[in-house]
Amino acid sequence: MATTTDQKAQPYTFDLGHMLVIDPNPLPSHTTATKEETLQQTARGCAQSLINQLLTACPITRAPDGALQITLPTPETALPREKHVPKEKEKTKWERFAEKKGIKPKKRDGKLKFDEGKGEWVAKYGYKPGSGRDDGPGEWLEEVDAKEERKAGKEGKEGMEERKAARDGRERRDRKVRTPPPGMPSFPKLSLVEGAFEELSLELANYLDNAKGEGSKLADEIIPLLADPEKSDRPEETDRVAVLKKLVGASSILNGAPERELQAAYNLLIHLISQVEEPDIFIARICSYMTAPITSSPQNGTGIALGILSTLFNTLPPDDSTRYNVLLGIVDVIKSSGNWDTLQPQLKNVDKWVQEWELEDTEARKLYLAVSDAAAASKEVEQSYYYLLKALKTIQSDASSDEASKLSIRALKLALHNEKHFDFQDLTALDSIQALRKSDATWAELLELFVREDYEEFQDFKEANDSFLPDNELDEDILDKKMRQLTLASLAAHNAHTRTLPYAQIAKALNVPTEDVEMWVIDCIRSGLIEGKLSQQKQEFLIHRSTYRVFSDTQWREVASRLETWRSSLTNVLAVIRQQKEEFIKEKEAEVTGQGVQNGQGYRPNMRQRNAPERSQPVAVEVE
Repeated sequence: MATTTDQKAQPYTFDLGHMLVIDPNPLPSHTTATKEETLQQTARGCAQSLINQLLTACPITRAPDGALQITLPTPETALPREKHVPKEKEKTKWERFAEKKGIKPKKRDGKLKFDEGKGEWVAKYGYKPGSGRDDGPGEWLEEVDAKEERKAGKEGKEGMEERKAARDGRERRDRKVRTPPPGMPSFPKLSLVEGAFEELSLELANYLDNAKGEGSKLADEIIPLLADPEKSDRPEETDRVAVLKKLVGASSILNGAPERELQAAYNLLIHLISQVEEPDIFIARICSYMTAPITSSPQNGTGIALGILSTLFNTLPPDDSTRYNVLLGIVDVIKSSGNWDTLQPQLKNVDKWVQEWELEDTEARKLYLAVSDAAAASKEVEQSYYYLLKALKTIQSDASSDEASKLSIRALKLALHNEKHFDFQDLTALDSIQALRKSDATWAELLELFVREDYEEFQDFKEANDSFLPDNELDEDILDKKMRQLTLASLAAHNAHTRTLPYAQIAKALNVPTEDVEMWVIDCIRSGLIEGKLSQQKQEFLIHRSTYRVFSDTQWREVASRLETWRSSLTNVLAVIRQQKEEFIKEKEAEVTGQGVQNGQGYRPNMRQRNAPERSQPVAVEVE
């Protein structure tokens, strides 16, 4: 959408937490008489810009008494301290050594005790226990505190048991790596699968039989299909397709397998599928299994399904179109779980994948619609509309079809309900949208209103089609708000030459009370449609920037006029620069040749002549 802008050479910077505004533009040089006036104008402009920024960038609420309240953000500028930050106490040599070696301070019980009789500290044990040498041998037997003894013994025993448990745990983990997990004999839980197709197929069949219980004879059914050179009744070559049909058909039971075994079982099945030339039919079946609920792990089922589908996706070559079905399965799982953050980093590759896989328009449209639905399920309105529009662009060759009409209406509804979407030119440029003029004239009329008309015309439309909005599940409040904002943007664009918009004119166009005009202007500024300043004293809005909803011939003529003005200004500047350059060259030549010396004064190199004629003053040119 086109805009017109009126800004300073260097924009202000703000720290709203401190209510601080910084103007990097230098002050113009003025005489002493006008200096105070210049400073007052600059300060007034900074204050107005700060107030405008507070009204547009900070949350505004209305108190019960009707007053507006602004919540300031966290300050960004660090204010200086009154005193310097104290220096950290330097560590001693021992503290540095202990920190390096990981030595912790010991608990100091003390080797001394206080002798009440002597009134001094004596040793608890060892040399001179309990008394001095001069007073006799002292007490050689000391009573032990039973509570402290039990505590010390318990801590020692627990410490020994903990160390033993840690050793046993390491041994169990080592054995777990070397042996199969419980309940899954001869089936290692590894992503890297090795072994012959026949051996691995039989292992998976046995596991599926155990999972289904008595009566399952899947292993007996696939044994005659497996090659075995030692047995004459076996075929010379394994019928891998027939074996996989039986295995994949019975693998739906895996969704109820224990969580610790589910990933490994599917990894083995994926490895077996990769051994055939055309795995498409089997991959589609696995994707359908993964989109179904995993009953054994309701909480972690989504993560397990995405992990298995990601493994399947990455095992296929990058240019293999089979990846298309796997990606659809991944998007379906994300849609049902609302885990949009998992898919978002991969969205940048979607268009590249569509080209690499050489998808038809119908296949690409199905993929884009799936991504749009997943985004809508996660309340990602912008992404949902973006991929819905990409899907709509794939059907422009058949713009009059029923599918194109339904997608066009769906995209139009999403654009109207999106409170941040104001530019409808991306829709009007599509043939399928233009075809609505014949198939659904009311929808085409509604779109035309939001492209170029105002709020009053929209009210007339609602009166003429009173049941259209509720019948098509259109939110009237959202549409009214959007149309008021677009009407205000059109008013600002039409009054761009005067740069002022009275409150009364805004209130009349929006059909709102005058006291609500400022709130509507602030909402419109937040939406990015206009920029400017509010003047409560003059009851008018000063326009800095406005948005044209439709860029017609009038706007092109305005652009051409401004470009011509800039061109003329630059031509004048270039002429002045050339004149100054020529004069500078002449002065240098005069200095070198010694010309221009008057009144008998000698030649002074690299110095201006004292009696040289006064230089002409440069012509000041104002650039708009």
